[in-house]
Amino acid sequence: MAKLKYGFDERSLRWWLSTHEDIIFARNGAGHVLPEYRTIYKTVPNAKILAIAHLDTVQKLRGMTASERGKKIHACGLDDRLGAYIVHEWLHRNGIAADILLTDMEESGASTASCFAGADDYNWVVEFDRAGEDVVTYGLDCPEWLNALRESGFKTAFGAYSDIVFLKTERCCVNIGVGYELAHSADSFADLSVLDRQLKRFKNFYAKHKNTRFTIAKSSVKSFGCAGGGNWPDEWRNLETGSSLNAPAPAKPGEWEMYECAWCSCQCDGKYLDEYGMEICASCAEMMRRDSGYSNVAFRDSALCDGCGAISCHVTNVGGVGMLCDDCVIYFQDEIEDSEFETKGHCS
Repeated sequence: MAKLKYGFDERSLRWWLSTHEDIIFARNGAGHVLPEYRTIYKTVPNAKILAIAHLDTVQKLRGMTASERGKKIHACGLDDRLGAYIVHEWLHRNGIAADILLTDMEESGASTASCFAGADDYNWVVEFDRAGEDVVTYGLDCPEWLNALRESGFKTAFGAYSDIVFLKTERCCVNIGVGYELAHSADSFADLSVLDRQLKRFKNFYAKHKNTRFTIAKSSVKSFGCAGGGNWPDEWRNLETGSSLNAPAPAKPGEWEMYECAWCSCQCDGKYLDEYGMEICASCAEMMRRDSGYSNVAFRDSALCDGCGAISCHVTNVGGVGMLCDDCVIYFQDEIEDSEFETKGHCS
């Protein structure tokens, strides 16, 4: 196996990508605790931030291989064992004082981060549980927090949820992309050059802001699944939208029905179906459409946005352009005449 580039510890990574979560919890005193409640919480002197990762995985762990002369690793369970390696090993080896919280049940949509009550004791919270090279806050932010992230070189984006959404906290949070792709696939891999760049950005961010307490703005809304909130660009926050851009009416009590995603087993609303007609979550539907080569994703009351290509629960027919999600309508509204709007609401 090629030696890993950028100074990442091959032996530690191999252990995190091959050791069953039950063994890790047992070694840390949680072997007798039910998965619905178990966490590992470790403290270090002078820590002012909390770092989080989850130990449960969608696939069975099978170890790790490397390619491209150690610049890329291939393994099942990089979501989120790569994050576990970062918070448990990499941070303290690189001079970052952070208490750590390792959770369970995140992939089932019931993260045990909800059992942790001490997040408000910290200045801010960071998680490493995201594909690619961006960051998301799920609305757990304030303008100062978002500006600080961007000034450190991070690109903010949209996301569904992770452990930090389940925390009971008023502290600002961020989930940092760590370079893995095809997270819920047997072909998952991580680009270590992306991981290296993201961790360098985080080191700079930590050096500047470890002593700054960031509190969630009162108007922020947690994002969960298809819910609202998330990382809206600042210039969008105060836009007035016309009657043609109204959001879908909220569901009446008793209308919601939850399903188990056939691919990753998380809880979902059943709006998306795979090629066999099985309910899958929005994340797996997006992966199926974009990463796995499938084009026959079925949608219940949903459509693909012709502007950004994303799956959307609400689209607007814009003459000469096509069906646009609410985000693209807002983004392009200055370039589109009002007469071109034809609101379709939920697609059928």
